Amino acid sequence: MGFTVDGKHNVEIIGTAVTAAKFAPEPALDVWLQIQGADGASDWWRGEISTNYGRGNFADRTQAQITGETLQSIGYQLGGDLSQLNTLVGVKTTATIKRVEKDGNVYYNVSYIGGSSGNGPDAALSAAEIAQRVASMIAPAPAAAPTASTPAAGNPFAPR
Repeated sequence: MGFTVDGKHNVEIIGTAVTAAKFAPEPALDVWLQIQGADGASDWWRGEISTNYGRGNFADRTQAQITGETLQSIGYQLGGDLSQLNTLVGVKTTATIKRVEKDGNVYYNVSYIGGSSGNGPDAALSAAEIAQRVASMIAPAPAAAPTASTPAAGNPFAPR
């Protein structure tokens, strides 16, 4: 059974495979990680190992670099030794599932794997960083004084 809800899910890696690449010519490879959510839903994430460059924010790295960074972010420490990929079985991480509509059908695809668990805050800021950020948001603006119908300029906490 595949995923039927989009968003970030806590998952466990339950299987791995390395195959010929689906979208790149030889000698490219695809790395496959089978993931399973707490509700039993499972699917496969695919990462390409090739010299092709990524797109968008990843245009400065090859698919091999992008996939390697992803694997490393979920705990794979064996570099290019893909024969040891099965050491990831049992690793808990997150997967981002995206809903896609195509030809009148709805699919839920594993778009990203790894990242924060979604079960708590990101890295806490220091007291000094918090104070600096709050001060920069509530500092008086050089504009005219606000009227009763507009919030205080620059104060995100002002009543609206």
